[in-house]
Amino acid sequence: MCNTKIKFTLYGKPCCKQSVRKGKYCFYQDKSLISKENVVKQALKEQFKQDIIKNCVIAKITCFFAPKYLQQPKNRHWIGKYYGKIPDHDNISKFYSDCLKRVVVADDKTIVSSTAAKYYGEEYKTEIELTVLDY
Repeated sequence: MCNTKIKFTLYGKPCCKQSVRKGKYCFYQDKSLISKENVVKQALKEQFKQDIIKNCVIAKITCFFAPKYLQQPKNRHWIGKYYGKIPDHDNISKFYSDCLKRVVVADDKTIVSSTAAKYYGEEYKTEIELTVLDY
C-alpha cells in the first residue's frame, strides 16, 4: 500500500471560519467570508484536475503570515517562527476543510486527521498537504 500525497499552495492572506451571526430575524453568514470561500475553492479547482477523492485523508494546513513589520531588517529573525496571534488554528482548519469539500474531497467528514500551523513568512500564503489513505 502506498498513500498518495497531494499539495496545494494558495497565495494571499490566510482565512478563517467565523461564527454565524444573529440578525434581527435570522442567522446569517458574513458575505465577505462566502466570497473568500469561493475564491479559495476556485484556486483549488485550478490546481486539482482529478476526480473527487472519496477515500479518507489526512490534512496538514500550514499558514504563513507576513505583517509589514517583518520588512524591517531588525524583525527578519521572526521568519520561520510560530505566529501566535489571531486567527485561531481551529478556525483556519474549519475554513479550509469546508473549502476542500466537494472540490477535492467528497465531504469534509472524510478528513480523519488534521493539523494546522501558523508561521511568520516572507509572504502571505497557505499550504495544504493531503495524504490520501489507500485502504
